[in-house]
Amino acid sequence: TAAEVLVATETGMLHQLRKARPSVSFEPVNPHATCHYMKMITAAALERCLVTGQTEVRVEPSVAARARRAVEAMIATDPAGPADPVFGAASPAGLTPPPASASPWASSAPAGA
Repeated sequence: TAAEVLVATETGMLHQLRKARPSVSFEPVNPHATCHYMKMITAAALERCLVTGQTEVRVEPSVAARARRAVEAMIATDPAGPADPVFGAASPAGLTPPPASASPWASSAPAGA
């Protein structure tokens, strides 16, 4: 495991990364990289979307699969990678993700539906 990791994304990610792996020093490549749109996402808004479908975004399954692999690779703090057939058996921060059928991104609806 690396002792120091450069993070080249929105700096709001740093808190969760540091919380998941306190033994690793996560440092931003650009400390001014912030996204006000990402900061608008709250736990309450996410829950509302998952429960009611309000503001749900649907994409083609093949797009969702590629996006999921990219996001899981970006957030994987375990050297073995996330629990995914593409990446291996381990999971980020020791968590086991839900089955794809439980994912709000697993929809087979066409994009924009």
